[in-house]
Amino acid sequence: MTDSNDYNAKLRQQIDQYREVENIHDLPPIFHYWAGRYLAPPLNRLFGTADPVQIFANTFAECASGGESRFLSIGSGDCSIEVDIATRLKKEGLDFLLECTELSPVLLERGREAAKAAGVAHLLVFTEVDINHWQPSETYAAVMAHHSLHHIVRLEHVFEQVHEAMAKDARFVISDIIGRNGHMRWPEAQRLVEAIWKTLPERKKYNQQLRRLEDEFVNWDCSGEGFEGIRAQDIMPLLVERFDFLKLMAFGNLTDVFIDRAFGHNYDADAAADREFVDRLHAANELLIDLGVLKPTMIIATMARKHAAESEPECYRGWGPAFCVRRTHDSLDRSGEMGARLARTSAVATESGQRSDSEGPETDPSNLREQLALARETLEEARDAQRRAEGQLTELRRSTSWRVTAPMRWLKTRLRSTRV
Repeated sequence: MTDSNDYNAKLRQQIDQYREVENIHDLPPIFHYWAGRYLAPPLNRLFGTADPVQIFANTFAECASGGESRFLSIGSGDCSIEVDIATRLKKEGLDFLLECTELSPVLLERGREAAKAAGVAHLLVFTEVDINHWQPSETYAAVMAHHSLHHIVRLEHVFEQVHEAMAKDARFVISDIIGRNGHMRWPEAQRLVEAIWKTLPERKKYNQQLRRLEDEFVNWDCSGEGFEGIRAQDIMPLLVERFDFLKLMAFGNLTDVFIDRAFGHNYDADAAADREFVDRLHAANELLIDLGVLKPTMIIATMARKHAAESEPECYRGWGPAFCVRRTHDSLDRSGEMGARLARTSAVATESGQRSDSEGPETDPSNLREQLALARETLEEARDAQRRAEGQLTELRRSTSWRVTAPMRWLKTRLRSTRV
């Protein structure tokens, strides 16, 4: 199959993926337990609310100006979030128009019906478009992306267009997944998950999405069909490069596997043992991120145009934008190869005068300079991370607090129990 055929096949898969799914945002109860206990408090401190939809609505309201304000949603899906936002802003008496962009005509039609039922159809515009080739025709007071960026192949193009379409004081507000492509675990996390997996009873290993028992943890690549997580790992470094962060809530990694749709339904949010498992896993995860061993896999953030921010961003646990980037230069990384190849294919398919593969970016001197600058930046960040880790390890060794050391002792016990 040629690259262009591969891209077109994935387009069809992406549209078909949610054709029969009525509620594309469903999550298991154990996820909501975890989110309520561990995400809600810091979200309240950072954004003034623990409700992600209200974060979008508040950002839009703050960016509204006199007269009609134009807002944009990137990859709106069934538009249920956008309809909710419009309903809330309507109650506040805001004069606005929210444009919803989406590839799937099936999902857009659901959005139209939902907007009519909610009485906000006149406040929404529905645009059917492949966002990888989108060109804005308006200037927007605020732009949102709710779990859509990890479906996008041409992230560079989309971020460039968003930046150009933002008004001077506009905000870009997102909630998305930034882990490894295809929502796979990076090797450092995979080893830990595999070790924990061996300690679990069989009933906890049933994949509810794929309807199969997984005795051994399968590091499943979700990007094999459609565009699910196709370039997730590139989202954060590109955002850092192209926007100024204002507020950043970064979270997730080890916990993801056990509380998400595939295996989360195997855990009972009303069972003390299952809650304790998630509690300890979360505590170990945050400590390992503090030490730089793991990186967050999800973010909720507000951003401004590049060089528009007047102060350093407010960040959960001090995990700043650069700290949250997992640097990788592994040219053999299969999860990154597919996304990069499709990005090239998608661009060539619609833009004339493109360079051939033999004249790729690796032969461009300006690109080589950028790579050298990135390597220097990565080295300095690694040195900073090492210094932070050494300081934190020293504090940890001196500490007698059971609360601080319990997560690592628990994880150590888990890992030891798997040894032959």
